[in-house]
Amino acid sequence: MTGLLNNVKTAPFALSIATFLLGLRLGVIKSSTVTQVATVSVRSTARQYPVVATILLLVAGRDTWSLIPNWAKKNIPLIGRRVGVEPETEDPDDLTSFPAISMKLRNLFQRGKEKLSSGQQIEKPGLVFLALIQIMSQVKQQLAFGRDQTYEESGKEIQNPRDVLDGMDEFLDFADWAYGELPEGESLKGNLQAKGYSLLRHEKTAMPGHAAHYVAVSTERREALIGIKGTSGLEDILTDCCGNAVRYNISNAEGDKQEIICHEGVLLSSRRLADDLLTFVESVLLPSGYKITVTGHSLGAGVAVIFSMILRSRIEELRMNDKKLKVLAFASPPILDYESSKKCESFVTTFINNSDIIPRCSLSNLVLLMGFMQTVNQRLDEEGISPKDMKSMAAFAKWLVRGKHGEMLLKGTDIRDNLNRALDNVDIDDADHLYVPGRVVHMFDEWTKEGYGKENVPTAEKVYVSDGIAKVLRLIEIDDRMMSDHMPPGYRASIRSLLNKADRLYPKNVTERGM
Repeated sequence: MTGLLNNVKTAPFALSIATFLLGLRLGVIKSSTVTQVATVSVRSTARQYPVVATILLLVAGRDTWSLIPNWAKKNIPLIGRRVGVEPETEDPDDLTSFPAISMKLRNLFQRGKEKLSSGQQIEKPGLVFLALIQIMSQVKQQLAFGRDQTYEESGKEIQNPRDVLDGMDEFLDFADWAYGELPEGESLKGNLQAKGYSLLRHEKTAMPGHAAHYVAVSTERREALIGIKGTSGLEDILTDCCGNAVRYNISNAEGDKQEIICHEGVLLSSRRLADDLLTFVESVLLPSGYKITVTGHSLGAGVAVIFSMILRSRIEELRMNDKKLKVLAFASPPILDYESSKKCESFVTTFINNSDIIPRCSLSNLVLLMGFMQTVNQRLDEEGISPKDMKSMAAFAKWLVRGKHGEMLLKGTDIRDNLNRALDNVDIDDADHLYVPGRVVHMFDEWTKEGYGKENVPTAEKVYVSDGIAKVLRLIEIDDRMMSDHMPPGYRASIRSLLNKADRLYPKNVTERGM
């Protein structure tokens, strides 16, 4: 993602930089005046040196053109390969096609609008959301115990973290390495060799609807490792955004069919990856006696799950023996309907860190959030501080400046009752609602812990096992760590913290290996 942002930031200044450098070369700008370069006008330079300006424009245009991905260039009329292609002949599942992407985004926005427009309308949602943030900060300060209790009620606590996290620090590395963003001096091949794996394939695909990945094998472990890259560029973001819930029939050789409802962008990437690797898995890896582990982080985790479901449907050996294939998904977004997410528990484990926002980014959670915002809006009206005129705006501002230590707009019991009511109003089986897949291992830090959010390295104190409809996953937790908790370093810190806890409480020499 860093490289993408750098390119975006650099492009608008290409002409100015080129003008400055060429000016130095031609003597238009003296070296003694370099410190005054900020005052040099590109416009005046163009007037005095039209030929130079033209050359610079061509250079800047060439540099800008080089920043455009090849898959996007073919969408440009008169230049790209799509000249003369009629819209109706476009492949609707080709995410490298701007018309296809546009259609899918329109469908997604339409479904979201239909879901979110029900119920009481909020006149000023931005200000109500600001009030919601204030309430959440007050909860953290004044009712932290209630939040921690919600986590504890959402699953089964694992007393010895090693039972579910043993070895997961290593597999998180495998998932992280799929991004290809390694420190200077390191390489994917070298890192895998240090772990006993030989890199067989590294596909760095950079197109929407396609998953970059690598395949490696360990002859000592008799294990094949498939690492799938998560979101790191525009192409992956477009795949993420094609988030319609679509139906897909997974059929096996016996003619049995299982209909799943899943994230459209993830499905398209998974199908292409399955088509690509099926023969290699079926004809080389399995006959050679290798078990298969598929891993990924974020988008890569989602693709890992559906890709593996498709492989199982096509290869009988994988269906007959759950030990032949397992998925270790870190920070997966909601990608499956609830029934399908439960059915894959035997071979899929999803790991979630604290308040990570991505596993909570679902339409159902937005509906629930909107329902709670309606409660907040109603309470603002009752208290006479709903910002409708100058007087009420002043009262609203006065309430805001009191901050997290001020009087709470909603009491603890009100918050719990209204959230439970909002949860009850969201239909789990709604075809548009997707959830985190498989068995869910949720690591979390306690808000009641002294210094929460102030430490340099976030940690986790407890770990619970649940599923995709655990209460804490159906609520978007507004927290300072909601983005940093999603990143691999956040997961790494939590896993290591919990494994260190296990080492202190349960020495490894007397503990059975968990996974």
